[in-house]
Amino acid sequence: MRTSTRLKQISSAVTATVLGSLVSVAAGAAPATAVVGQYTPLPRTSLAYTDSLAPKQSFENPTGDMPLGSWADSNGATHFNVN
Repeated sequence: MRTSTRLKQISSAVTATVLGSLVSVAAGAAPATAVVGQYTPLPRTSLAYTDSLAPKQSFENPTGDMPLGSWADSNGATHFNVN
């Protein structure tokens, strides 16, 4: 194949790729919008956690603070929240 023919083919391929890219970018170039300052807190409907010493039991809607991390009970056993 002659050099000038090969150069024309490469030039055509590059032109088609660039034009295709520009068309796809222009078609999908909608600006991103963000909703700012419209936060509405929702009421809590339920709360539950699991304990490492009772992994098959779910503790739902506990009173007081939600256990976070690890803690020792009155018998000295170490528990941790597995959620």
